[in-house]
Amino acid sequence: MSKHHSRFRTAVHALAVIAYVPERQATSERIASSVATDATVVRKLLSMLREHGLVRAVEGRGGGYALARPAESIGLGEVFAAVSEDALFPMPERSPNPDCPIGGNIHAALDAPLEDATDALLRQLDTTTLAE
Repeated sequence: MSKHHSRFRTAVHALAVIAYVPERQATSERIASSVATDATVVRKLLSMLREHGLVRAVEGRGGGYALARPAESIGLGEVFAAVSEDALFPMPERSPNPDCPIGGNIHAALDAPLEDATDALLRQLDTTTLAE
């Protein structure tokens, strides 16, 4: 499984823990225990989710994390977009040879269908909310 698909699954799991436990008890350690990963991994994901307005930190003694919005208003496509650091179909590190008949035209042939596939995935994911 690719790294960012695993990141997505972990992020959804973390959000479900946050939605399930009472506010201020959803610490990164508690979430990590449920996910069976290191709390550092969870904190990185929570930071990404916070930047996208999906979670908020709860300050004070016994603080933790809470959803920034109701679970019913958080689509899974939004979660995927928040934790995907790169494109679903990333570009190769090197550009193709523009003098080659294939290399010179591959982007024109692939870019639009791959963008459409990414858009379709996000739309499909957004048919399911975190609450579901």
